[in-house]
Amino acid sequence: MRDTYIKPLILAEDDLAEGVYTASGSGNTSYSISSAGSWGNGDSTSTAQFSVTIDNSGGSATDTWTVTLSASGGSLQSISGSWVYSSSGQASVSCSSSQVIISGTGTSASGGFQVVYTGDSLTLS
Repeated sequence: MRDTYIKPLILAEDDLAEGVYTASGSGNTSYSISSAGSWGNGDSTSTAQFSVTIDNSGGSATDTWTVTLSASGGSLQSISGSWVYSSSGQASVSCSSSQVIISGTGTSASGGFQVVYTGDSLTLS
């Protein structure tokens, strides 16, 4: 029997949670990301907040992991705040106009981040 992979989508205006799976070092890393809402900023931008949990089960404290989320429907302007901490310290959250990149080391991480974007909506996948 053949399983079909379905790529997850994260919608800023919905309370959805999906998992993204990848490999990192000797461990199996899984990511769960969910939207915590979005709001207008009183100008041409909006802010969306996301929560993230990362589990690098089977990995070691020195294993490096990265997850890249592509943005559509809006253009990312900046990360306005991040509080993602791994078992080895704070993880890095950065963005370009079309991607959010979360990276760190360790066996686990959790927290959240906020992105400022332009457009009517924002989808991360």
